[in-house]
Amino acid sequence: MTIRKGKDWGEQVEAPADLLVFADDPSANAYLNEVFVNGNMASPIAVLKSNLARTLGLSGATMNETNMLHTKFDLVEVNYVLVSAVTEKMHFLGSAIIRNGWLRGAITGVFNSSFIGSWDCAPKAHPNDSKLDVVSIDQSMKIRQRLTAKRLVKLGSHLPHPKISYKQAESFKVDLEEPARLFVDAMDLGMVKHCDFRVISDAVSLYW
Repeated sequence: MTIRKGKDWGEQVEAPADLLVFADDPSANAYLNEVFVNGNMASPIAVLKSNLARTLGLSGATMNETNMLHTKFDLVEVNYVLVSAVTEKMHFLGSAIIRNGWLRGAITGVFNSSFIGSWDCAPKAHPNDSKLDVVSIDQSMKIRQRLTAKRLVKLGSHLPHPKISYKQAESFKVDLEEPARLFVDAMDLGMVKHCDFRVISDAVSLYW
């Protein structure tokens, strides 16, 4: 069930016998992408080092306990068109960034969970609210303003800002005037000219 404001999230349960354990978010994404592209159901998973875990005040799953915290997570699907005109699909748990650099040009972030390393990029994001959080930096934003925002993003205090837009939606499309690189949970998927994102609610069972 999708999380609602003011409600507890997750429950302590016995660790499932068929639990799959992954080292990090990209390796979990690779498994989930294969499962969902083929129309199958995902097994319960644990991630040892995860940006997602910061939502719970953790760094990742603890595997030496009989009981674990069970949480339902949304999954994000992105269909993207490369500059070669080839269309690809990827499923991911955390975030996607479309950019050519941090100090110039437009930057768009699509978040299921707010955190990228030490950055709190999308303070309203929750990975089980059936929403994407979209943060966009206008290409006209000056270098000095970007450096200031970079300092503030560690506390999630870079918003509001006149050159940074923030919205929540169940789906999001972007057509790029100039191709840019698509990064999904730090994986470089190449130069793209179109991206189409949507949420798959309650898609994954994660154990911590």
